[in-house]
Amino acid sequence: MLNGNVVSAEGSRYKKLGNAVKTVESSKYETFYVIDINGLIKNRPQINLIQEMSKEKNLWVESGVRFAEDMVDVLMAGAEYAVLNSVLVNLDELKKICALSQNIMLKLCNTDFNVICDGKVQSTFPSILGIFRENSVISRPKQFRFLWKSQMGFSKDVRNLQSKFRNMQSLLHLECKNSRIHGMSTEYFANKAEEIGIKKFVIESRDYWVIKTLPKNVEAYVFGKKDEVKKLEAAGATGMLLDIQGLDESA
Repeated sequence: MLNGNVVSAEGSRYKKLGNAVKTVESSKYETFYVIDINGLIKNRPQINLIQEMSKEKNLWVESGVRFAEDMVDVLMAGAEYAVLNSVLVNLDELKKICALSQNIMLKLCNTDFNVICDGKVQSTFPSILGIFRENSVISRPKQFRFLWKSQMGFSKDVRNLQSKFRNMQSLLHLECKNSRIHGMSTEYFANKAEEIGIKKFVIESRDYWVIKTLPKNVEAYVFGKKDEVKKLEAAGATGMLLDIQGLDESA
């Protein structure tokens, strides 16, 4: 959802498909997973639209929640669940959010990796060295190599790090805290989230293997296509999230 419209991503652009409120209201389906692009990218969630759509439908809203007050706004607008994004929240803020409500889901995003400093996403891999320097974490490449060897147990060779991370089936969630870098695998991050109170997780279809790393007794909802139902059920998915473009409203 972007600027009040349902959209589809086409490269770096978005194609308008129709008015978001009318699309949801006219649908026979009762529950919708709403990705609020304005909230994710600009940190300006479309609260008025969430209010309108939630009058007759159940909404699971991913709107770029970064802090506890953002979550409160989404739930007060009428969303059944506020969906947090692992790229945007750290564990400390997750604790604050879960202390306020149990109507929370966590989307595990498998990127190369991100750095979070003071609750804000600072970088992905290409400029990570500069970000570390800006936050006074390191001052020299040699120190960078040493930090990665001691913190993550990887090779000293910085040039090989990017390919190593991309070949790992693991989300690397990094947080800068007290001038130190904390690296977390998918399994570690998910287990900590479950301990805090997260019981429902959202996963991209290409990352369905992540289900096997989740704690027991949690729910996993996976983006997928109809022909992937059996594969995802076998992997342990609780449910599937289907693209509204591929749904048959007449059936």
